[in-house]
Amino acid sequence: MQKTVFKEVKQKLCTLAGLLIVFSLFINLLVLSIPLYMLQVYNRVISSYSIDTLFLLTVIVIVALLTMSIIDIARAQMSKSFGYWMDTKLSAFMLKRTIQYQSHTGKSYTSQTLRDIQNIKSFLSSQAPYPLLDAPWTPLFILFVYLLHPILGHIALLGSIVLFSLGLLNELMTRKTMQESEVRAISHINNAELATQNSNSILAMGMMNAFLEKWQSRVSEVNVLEERVAGKSIYMANFSKFVRGSLQIFLLGGGAWLVIQHEITAGAMIASSILMSRALSPMEQAIGTWRSAMSAKGAYKRLKEIDAIVRQDESDMPLPKPKGHYELTGLAYRHLGATEPVLSSISLSIPPGVAVGVIGPSGTGKSTFARLLLGTVKPLAGKVTLDGMEVSVWASEDRGVHFGYLAQEVELFPGTIRENIARFKEEDPAKVIKAAQLAGCHELILKKNKGYDCIIGENGRGLSGGERQRIALARAVYGDPSIVIFDEANANLDGEGEAAYQRLIAHLKAQSTTIIVIAHNPSTLRQMDRLLYLADGRVKLYGAKDEVLKRLMGEERTDIPRVRNEQSTANR
Repeated sequence: MQKTVFKEVKQKLCTLAGLLIVFSLFINLLVLSIPLYMLQVYNRVISSYSIDTLFLLTVIVIVALLTMSIIDIARAQMSKSFGYWMDTKLSAFMLKRTIQYQSHTGKSYTSQTLRDIQNIKSFLSSQAPYPLLDAPWTPLFILFVYLLHPILGHIALLGSIVLFSLGLLNELMTRKTMQESEVRAISHINNAELATQNSNSILAMGMMNAFLEKWQSRVSEVNVLEERVAGKSIYMANFSKFVRGSLQIFLLGGGAWLVIQHEITAGAMIASSILMSRALSPMEQAIGTWRSAMSAKGAYKRLKEIDAIVRQDESDMPLPKPKGHYELTGLAYRHLGATEPVLSSISLSIPPGVAVGVIGPSGTGKSTFARLLLGTVKPLAGKVTLDGMEVSVWASEDRGVHFGYLAQEVELFPGTIRENIARFKEEDPAKVIKAAQLAGCHELILKKNKGYDCIIGENGRGLSGGERQRIALARAVYGDPSIVIFDEANANLDGEGEAAYQRLIAHLKAQSTTIIVIAHNPSTLRQMDRLLYLADGRVKLYGAKDEVLKRLMGEERTDIPRVRNEQSTANR
């Protein structure tokens, strides 16, 4: 099941980490061949003038270094392969989650999600993790320095403690600022994307300079924070280089003094210098790569947070085509981040094959009510069942086949007209044409260049508002769905389109399709069997159309839009 993707990634990451640690152990053991070689050359070869021993030692060390290179290459390949595997595994899954997130919150997070995945992949595929993998073996090298002489071991141990403290201090000094910088960077990128989506309004009303000024001020705030983090990291990284260089001098100086005192050999002095250099190098490099590691960790955390917000326990069990019987019990919903519920205490029943018009003032949660019926969002409390099955638990791919939906804002995607009508699934030409005929756009499509193979751009670019609406209507009824939910489906239709829409409603009713219509236009109510009046997030009236309209007309309410028009047109 898709909900276990992060668990699968974590399990594979743990396995990879274990293998990389083992590889790092062998790499660091093989690195010891160099100081051991120096020690043997100074202590044995030079004193004995043995060419054979020198040759044998050289061959052994070359083989050790070659083996180390092969293991290092294998380590890099494993890390890179995992990065690409994780990208493949998470990209489609997180795209689904961000689509669900936008449905839940109304906020677009797609670009940032893809950037976060790229950030993690880049970190894992680079050399950045290696200092973090090599740092745990620092005690091994310090131990060997101690074996050469305790004084040299003390110097190496002190150096490792100082460098570790610098790394910890760097983390404490930059963590909060870096987190704030990332949050603000995400915010101003999202604002830029929102502006491009609303480009016509910005250009038409002369808002460009004002928007750019406000956006630039936010960019400057982010730059100040990033500069602060980078400045601290630069100071710390360069100071750590100074500390390491000073320690190297102290070690060589101390080693030379011990050689003069005849406590160690010159070979031991050189070997201890190489060992300490290897011991401290990963810790110094880790200070430089720590920011990348924390950035990747933050990216992974954000991905998990998105998943946690929208995760729903979906059943894998395929279910038969629903009859369309809804039961709503104690239903409540609150938008993410809001304090008050947009819908509360909704309990009602919608029998199969019934057409229900949903009316009420703007902002009362009518569109949210439609999404709850679709199962695209999960209620805060209560439940929505369809033929006895909780609709939000029904797997979306299986459930979606039986639903037709047209949102307030018509959403078409780049591709051919027939691909859009067929919902980008395997096309049945007969079903595509049938849906287009029902929506009254078959002749309209045939007049287009290439007909059903006409390419349309993003958001239906190249089509008029009415054409987009009718093609979206055709998509909604493709495959004879059991439940159809329209949210102001006739908002952009002309007279011909309106007539086709009314014929479509009549056809759906004849097929015993359950129909839910969010209505602002009085003509939409003509063929409804029942009306649901929502106000203040609650059900005020629900029942037969004529009865509800009479009760509304009997109450002099200023917040009921066009009630008199509804009464006069609903029965035409």
